[in-house]
Parts: sequence; structure tokens; C-alpha cells
Amino acid sequence: MNKIISIVLSLMVAVPAVFSPMLGAPAHASSLCDSCKILKLTYEGKDFGYMGLNGKGIFYGGADISDAVEFKEVKYQKADDAYYYEVAKDKNHYLDIKGTSSVLFSDKPIFSVDTSTIVAWQLIGSELHAIIGGQDTRKVVSRSATDEDSKILYGNFPEPLGDGHPCGIRILEKKSS
Repeated sequence: MNKIISIVLSLMVAVPAVFSPMLGAPAHASSLCDSCKILKLTYEGKDFGYMGLNGKGIFYGGADISDAVEFKEVKYQKADDAYYYEVAKDKNHYLDIKGTSSVLFSDKPIFSVDTSTIVAWQLIGSELHAIIGGQDTRKVVSRSATDEDSKILYGNFPEPLGDGHPCGIRILEKKSS
């Protein structure tokens, strides 16, 4: 048994790219993806920076381009032009909405994203809409309705249906540095 463990450990050191995803370790920046996307935000027609991801797994607006979270678009099969947004540096974590608070957070499916409750996203006009079961939930990426100074992002219904303050979204190609 010790010999097997020793072999596995030596392979992990020799071939880290194979074992990193299994261990939940983030990929190295140079291997993120060739076609990563970043999300540029506006609020009430004014620049609101880029979508960022804090250390607690919560998405926020107002990030500098250097702190913009990079996403891989994973095709959603139940709707045209809809995607899951996988966090490129944290394999198998996706942009999702907390059911209890509507906060946007990084969520990991138990088995696969296709069989999970993680929402897909579709750009409709300049708003990014949450899609569940192939249907538009009408929830959009938004700012807090109660705290004007908060940069935390939510998936809320836009006014007049709800209390959300929708953000405009532009999906941009991440330029290599």
C-alpha cells in the first residue's frame, strides 16, 4: 500500500496538470483558456468596472481589469445563445445565484453542471439573464437595491417587477497579457 501511495505522489509531482483538477487546485494562469471571457459592467449608463470574485466566492462589480474574473463559456443545451459561465481559474465552479439571498456566487455541481441546479446565462439586450430549464427567469445581474455603496452582485428581477438595479453587461474576450 505504501508503494502505491509513493507512486501516486511521485506522479502528482511529475504531472501536476493531470492531478490538479482532481485535487481541486486552481489551474495555472498560463493554462486558463484560449478564449476566456470577462464581463464589463455599467450601472445607470456609467462605468461599473468588471466582474470580480472575492475570496469568499462572491461576485462583485467595480473590479479593475487586472482583477476581472475570467470565464469559459460552456454551451447550455436547452436554449440558443445561453451558456454556463465556468470560472477559468477554479475548474468546475460556475457563476450561479444563491436561492436564499439572490447573491451571485461561485458554485460547484455535485456531478455535472448539466444535471445541477446551476443557472445558465443569456445576454438579452445589454442584460445578462439567468436561464433555468430552458426558460428565462427574468432575473438579471444587478446591484443591491438596499445598499448603494455595495459592490456585491445579485440576480434580481429588474424594476418594476422587483427590487433589482440591473447592470449593463458587455462580454469581452480576455486579451493575453
